[in-house]
Amino acid sequence: MAAARPITLLAVLATTASAADLAFQRLALHHYEDGPIIGSSYEYVAGEVGWFGVRISGYQREAREPEQGARLSWEVRITDPAGVLIEPPRKGGIDELLRVQDKDWVPKFNVMFIVPSYAPRGDYKIAVSVKDETG
Repeated sequence: MAAARPITLLAVLATTASAADLAFQRLALHHYEDGPIIGSSYEYVAGEVGWFGVRISGYQREAREPEQGARLSWEVRITDPAGVLIEPPRKGGIDELLRVQDKDWVPKFNVMFIVPSYAPRGDYKIAVSVKDETG
């Protein structure tokens, strides 16, 4: 049986000067996409699949007649205890058309990762950067 390899979270938020309110509403680890949140004491094992979910608040809405829109870009980097990437960085974007009834809408994204079978024991870090493209 493989030794447990705990994953810890490190959040880095990149913002522009005009998007000073941009913040993480929630950072969470899951066993599957949008599944229940895993407690902080959980330890992943080599070869295990995990999901990392992010919810963002404080984004600016851009005017798109007759609705509004939200445009954000993000990057996730997962590193081992020595700072080496365990897989290539993941990048993506959120581009949503929002209507009046979407006043409580929250931008979110999920990233799947696999703890490598050769991974050394220790704390792994997940660095996240988010940019509000509207601001």
